[in-house]
Amino acid sequence: MKKIYLYAGITALTVLFFAFAPEDRILSVKTAYKRLVRDPGQLCFDYRAVVLKDPKTAEIVAVSKTPAVLSVTYRASNDFGAFGTDVFNCQLTNGKFTEFDKLLESVRGRLLAGIAVDKKEVDELKQDKEMRVQDLIIIQSLERSYYHLILADPAESNLAVGKRYILRSANAYDRAATVDLASTPGAIPAFDDSEDEEKGKVESCSHIAQGTPVTGIDFQDFAGKKNAFVKVQVEDGNCKGSSGWVLAIDVQ
Repeated sequence: MKKIYLYAGITALTVLFFAFAPEDRILSVKTAYKRLVRDPGQLCFDYRAVVLKDPKTAEIVAVSKTPAVLSVTYRASNDFGAFGTDVFNCQLTNGKFTEFDKLLESVRGRLLAGIAVDKKEVDELKQDKEMRVQDLIIIQSLERSYYHLILADPAESNLAVGKRYILRSANAYDRAATVDLASTPGAIPAFDDSEDEEKGKVESCSHIAQGTPVTGIDFQDFAGKKNAFVKVQVEDGNCKGSSGWVLAIDVQ
């Protein structure tokens, strides 16, 4: 009897939540659930949404599939702030989104967004027993077009003092994510930017927008890893001239 009451209570709370919660909150719950259960449509969208200007505004409208292609129609804002729809197409193998397909779309999505990938991931794709001729053609095309982003070791990536780079968060799929600039290697910058805002700054100089040009000015090894951290100087924007430490994988 207690179980019946428990289930009834949970059901009632769920109904009330979906009846009265704001639309954006409902969407976030649905999205979190889809990611939890590894929903193929949500995974396809997440792998490819890194190319969007503002992924946070995007939402899935419809999902359809054939034995070879999973098509995810989504709605998102464009460069002018207007909303429109478009489609991401992810590869399927006999109607299934296999682990090989997921890795392929993850690699492809990051490269299309200008995010460096580890060469080991590309080699893993080429050595996978599930790879077909058409898969090899896709992989070779990516290698030719994005050879400069496929790195044997993204953390080292031939960094040198005095060279110009751009900041790109290697661990974030959201293009709106920032790169943290720390005062010492490995430190976590403060997240309270109220003081900066009061001074009229558009963005905190502890959190720098991706794509910002920087110059490497120093390096720090860590745990046996050469050049694990890089000290950079910002070369553009309101924070021009500011300097701090970032992870080497965030410098490209």
